[in-house]
Amino acid sequence: MKIKILNRLHNIEIVEDVLTSCNAAIMRNNLNKIFIVNDIAKELRLEYLLHECVHNINHQLNLGFDEAMTDRLACGLTSLIKDNDWKKIEKEILNAK
Repeated sequence: MKIKILNRLHNIEIVEDVLTSCNAAIMRNNLNKIFIVNDIAKELRLEYLLHECVHNINHQLNLGFDEAMTDRLACGLTSLIKDNDWKKIEKEILNAK
């Protein structure tokens, strides 16, 4: 799987372990990779992915988010994405007069 963040393509890998003490996901900017541990609940994977994407955006744009801000934004974005039909919204916005 791949995801583009600020014009940089990142590989997303589901792995057994991310080699850190307590993380379920981690981004390695130098490798352009996001690792997500496979034993977390599937319904949480999107939130963990978005959390790592927010870290990357924060890092690249020097926004100054702390971990709590990153968590809250990832949670809000997950809800926004899951609770809406984005293809329909995009079509309606593009076709609006």
